[in-house]
Amino acid sequence: MTLSPTTKLVATIGLFVVGFAMVFVASAVNDVWPLFVAWIPLLSVPILLTRPSPGDPPRLRSAPDAGAQPPAADEGATET
Repeated sequence: MTLSPTTKLVATIGLFVVGFAMVFVASAVNDVWPLFVAWIPLLSVPILLTRPSPGDPPRLRSAPDAGAQPPAADEGATET
């Protein structure tokens, strides 16, 4: 799923608002459990921001290094 930069910005602002709202809820109810819940939207922000945008080229997985040499046999060993 691709997200436009504007959508990412609006969603990020919304997630931060939810996180900060949980801090205010904790203050209003004089309890600590909302502080633990506040991390959920804040931890989802990096996941949201790393989603591809519509104009981004597709990611290709890198192939193994074509110039890599196989491991050399132990030159000091003798074959019997």
